Amino acid sequence: MVRRTLMHSLPWLLILILCALPGPPLPAQDAVPPQTTSKAPQNAPPGGESPEPFAPQRYASLVEKSPFAIASTPPEPVPVSTENFATNWVLTGISKQRDHEGKERFTVFVRSRDLATRLVLTADQPSDDGVSLVSVEEASIPAKSVAFLKKGAETGRVEFDQA
Repeated sequence: MVRRTLMHSLPWLLILILCALPGPPLPAQDAVPPQTTSKAPQNAPPGGESPEPFAPQRYASLVEKSPFAIASTPPEPVPVSTENFATNWVLTGISKQRDHEGKERFTVFVRSRDLATRLVLTADQPSDDGVSLVSVEEASIPAKSVAFLKKGAETGRVEFDQA
């Protein structure tokens, strides 16, 4: 067991005491003389009296178009885009399996770009939204493969996200 004696702690005590002592007095700061300007404010009357307030008409436009007032007109409606239903969807996976008859069946995993919708689609089985898998184009590089989906009369192309 190592025993600390007062001799071992003495340098640390001296450092603490020296840090607690006040330092040497600072030199006196020169007072900054007030600057005198000969130019009077624009709306100050001669003679040094207090200035008169501006006319209320000066602020009329601020009252009418205040940035802090509640908007009374409704915003303009956003035009509906005529894009494809699958424009904002991304292909996240493709699975190829053989069924009991030896026929290849694809399963496609799709999600929306905002992560709100996720779908697992197989051929011959439409989703609850009415989206079904039409076909899959396999590429030699799996990331270049494409799936074609159908919703009602529309057909959409879904690819892997290349970003």
